[in-house]
Amino acid sequence: MSNFYSQNHINNFNRPITFWSNKLNELQKNKQYNLIEKNIRDYMSLYAIDLLRTFSLYHMGILITNIKRWNNISNNSKFEINNNLKQEPRFETMYELRSEPRFETMYELRSEPRSEPMSEPRFINIVFLLIDIFNTLTNKCIYENEELAVLFSMVELFIIHEDLSSIVDYAIKNNKPSIIDNINLFESQLNQHKTMKYIEDKYNIQLSPKISAKKFINKLKI
Repeated sequence: MSNFYSQNHINNFNRPITFWSNKLNELQKNKQYNLIEKNIRDYMSLYAIDLLRTFSLYHMGILITNIKRWNNISNNSKFEINNNLKQEPRFETMYELRSEPRFETMYELRSEPRSEPMSEPRFINIVFLLIDIFNTLTNKCIYENEELAVLFSMVELFIIHEDLSSIVDYAIKNNKPSIIDNINLFESQLNQHKTMKYIEDKYNIQLSPKISAKKFINKLKI
């Protein structure tokens, strides 16, 4: 994290990572584990917004690796979140800013992985959904994809309006049905169906609420 912001300091592009680190250490001393999880989720979200906006493939890859590591010990802040777990977090860790290229994470984990089975996953907020979408779309991307870079440069609008129609259009155009399925999953958590309505209106078709994106994308090709 420190490396990413040091590379972008010329444009005064930064976040208060020293403040974040001190805050997490303070919460750790007071054993306020639920607040630790909440704050880490929030800091991850802010950092991820910056990575998405700048299309930072390298740093996003590191963040996703650390998110997966965090998933192993977290009750409530998962990449795809399970909100049903009520057990207190089982970890002892001190949080510190790391600048070494090998880690590049705002925290150092010193705990054992969780062993409890997880139930159906959920995205905890729209930023984590966007991380998942970015990861899927850039999975084999070595160089910057200009179309995707433009798309994610407007990430704040996706968050403000919760309107992912431009991502849906890209997913249909490039045959990425899992993107639409995950958007539908996120919207169903909020009892919304914006994406399905958008597709029905744009393509003048009627869709079953449980239809997979793969099926209706194939239907559109006929």
